[in-house]
Amino acid sequence: MFIRNIFHLGLANVAAQVLSFLVVPLLTRLYSPLDYGAFSIYLAVLSTLIPISSLRFHAAIAIATKSEDARAVFMIALGVLGFGTALLLLLISSILYWDAMPATWSGSGIHALLWVLPLNFAAIGMSQLLASWLMTRNDYRSAAVARVAESFSDRAVSCLCALSSITQHMGLVWGRLFGSVTSAYILLRSAHHSYERGMWASLSLSQLFRIVSRYRHFALISSCATLCDGAARQAPALLLAIYFSPVTTGYYALAFQVANVPLLIAGDALASAFFQRAILNRGNSAKLANDTLRLFRAMLCLIIPVTLALWFLGKPSFSLVFGTSWEQAGAYAEVLAIGFLFMFLHRPLSVLFDVFEAQTARLWFDIINLALRIGTIIGLASWFQDPTIVLIGFTAVSAGLYGVGILYLLQVAGVPVHQSLSLLSRQVLLFVPLGLALWFIVPIGIAAQPHVALALLALASQVFMVFCYERETISLVASLTTPRHRTL
Repeated sequence: MFIRNIFHLGLANVAAQVLSFLVVPLLTRLYSPLDYGAFSIYLAVLSTLIPISSLRFHAAIAIATKSEDARAVFMIALGVLGFGTALLLLLISSILYWDAMPATWSGSGIHALLWVLPLNFAAIGMSQLLASWLMTRNDYRSAAVARVAESFSDRAVSCLCALSSITQHMGLVWGRLFGSVTSAYILLRSAHHSYERGMWASLSLSQLFRIVSRYRHFALISSCATLCDGAARQAPALLLAIYFSPVTTGYYALAFQVANVPLLIAGDALASAFFQRAILNRGNSAKLANDTLRLFRAMLCLIIPVTLALWFLGKPSFSLVFGTSWEQAGAYAEVLAIGFLFMFLHRPLSVLFDVFEAQTARLWFDIINLALRIGTIIGLASWFQDPTIVLIGFTAVSAGLYGVGILYLLQVAGVPVHQSLSLLSRQVLLFVPLGLALWFIVPIGIAAQPHVALALLALASQVFMVFCYERETISLVASLTTPRHRTL
């Protein structure tokens, strides 16, 4: 029953992300790059704050061993959420009152968007708490329904607002708020059946202090690591808007979203499966090293062709799918392609931090990642006026940092550095024919028949090499996604 519930919840998350992703080509034709950029700034702030809306106490609800402890954690998290919402409202009021906004944001409508931020913060934070509470009652179905309903409501309201001349520039924000409120309402109705009257009155002040002390590492360590990770992901959107314009942020946000969502879905699926295998084989170093190396090989076979396609086909594909006004976003996607490759490889392997209980190492990695990303963008933006140059430097730094992190995690799993580098080099060389085929076709055009013939020859060579050397890749992925059961 537990595995089935987890499967349904994961399937709902994938369905929600796919639904949101499929509507993007419609939204890019309804909203301008400036509208999308203003919303991206709003979303960057919201996405950075939401994971720590309850100082991670919502994650402690599920691991509380006693029912009264779970109730106490829930109430503590609810109090933190309320305090955070009030503090955010005060902060935004001060910023807007003193007009402490970058000059590049004038005329973008961001001032009006920020007033909605506290409401959205409270709605999403409440959804987090209610979902965690319902999972302690084994009610995974409500969380799955709420997730899909949130995505559908979000996109539906965004499209409807785009047709209105009154709320068009705020349509994306209203959609996000309405989706969050819908999710919170569905979860609240489900939680009402498990509500225990007198919940707050039955908790003493000493018990609340005991619970805070017991789970303090969620607020002191886990929330800091989560904040650094979220800030590192969202900082580029904010800094590009500050140093250039919200339009530049809109192009970057679309490029990041289009490339990141499919990789996020695949990476999370591999991470969940690999986490189960790694936990089971934690005491068997040889088996864990073998499974980790096989996973690394399978991921390389998946991500290298995608990276090559994005690198060569970014501008024409974005122009075709999202409209000609978004061609620059395709150019940014080409620049960011290598960075996406290393981010994807790092995501499933990062579960090894939890497997070996190395949360401190994860925290330091997130801190360094945040500092390097911010420092790189600020430094390059101060010297160069071209955002493409800034993104090239940002991609190089991100690829280098995630590359070091990947080698570290592989070594923790028992895979030597020289073996990891050897496998990486081998897989890169394996897909050279695909790169040559794209190089023949894209820059020159499909009208030149000799080049088409060379491209077809390169593709045929690629198929032959994959068939000869990577026939086991499908079986590797299948074996990694099949959880093992302990022998009792």
